[in-house]
Amino acid sequence: MTDRDQMVPDYLAVGDLGVDSIAMLDHLPRADEKLWVEPVGDFPGGMMGNAAVVVAALGISAGVVALIGSDERGTLVLDALRERGVETGTVRRIDAPSFWTLSLTVPSGDRTLIQFPTPAFGADWDFDRGILPGCRWVHTIAEQGEAVVPLLRDARAAGATTSIDIEFPFVLRIDLPAILPHVDVAFMNTGAAEALGGVDEATRFAKEHGARTVLVTLGAEGAFLQDRAGHTRHIPAIEVEPVDTNGAGDAFAGAFAAGVLKGFDEIEAAELAVFMAGRSTTALGGFGPDVSIDDLRELARSGGFGWWERL
Repeated sequence: MTDRDQMVPDYLAVGDLGVDSIAMLDHLPRADEKLWVEPVGDFPGGMMGNAAVVVAALGISAGVVALIGSDERGTLVLDALRERGVETGTVRRIDAPSFWTLSLTVPSGDRTLIQFPTPAFGADWDFDRGILPGCRWVHTIAEQGEAVVPLLRDARAAGATTSIDIEFPFVLRIDLPAILPHVDVAFMNTGAAEALGGVDEATRFAKEHGARTVLVTLGAEGAFLQDRAGHTRHIPAIEVEPVDTNGAGDAFAGAFAAGVLKGFDEIEAAELAVFMAGRSTTALGGFGPDVSIDDLRELARSGGFGWWERL
């Protein structure tokens, strides 16, 4: 262990942080089209930040390992994480602009993302691995490629559950068979599953190459789960009026982990994940609404979920 034991979170997200600059427009652009847009503002985000915020909201200690720029965007993200109760001691600031994304968003909440990577994009792979024995869950992103393998291997050796987020188009650029043997839980979005031949084929592929549990997020259709025992289940979405779907998949991944860490079985954890993903779309920005755990319990109770008392 390290001399920072008191700062080691149960859930550690290793990957990216950034800022989402949101602009509203009537419809998503077509080729050679000129559109008027309404700038809305800058919102803290990044896949790992989005996931960690949801974990913290559900009462599980959460931290992020990432790089962030020493600029106003970086300060915006770090301040917001701390306000939401996320440990930031393993976020390293560097002398570079922070990673940011232009989110072109329409009234339904759907969006097109235009990303501007910088030297501050991605994980700090040189972080102190001595904290891993104190973590119960380690989550990362497949777009980092085989760089995630040592992390996942070390996390597993330390006794943590490992998970990875697989998105399109990165699914086409990475060696998944080299990564999946070190993964307990594989999350995919619809685009990644389609690139692998559809939900059933993508699930089979992930399972055959080592993932123990596979979940595919299906947007307004909810999610698909194949659990460790090989049982499959479709989890329907909850009814919400979406404002911004950015970060919903990250909220799903974080909530599933939080559910398992709270003792939920995998079906219950998937229901919690769909619930939190839906809630995340009701506010602008990847972090979603800042809702108390008591409010979440009441929302889950009114939605008829039997596990609401255990949140």
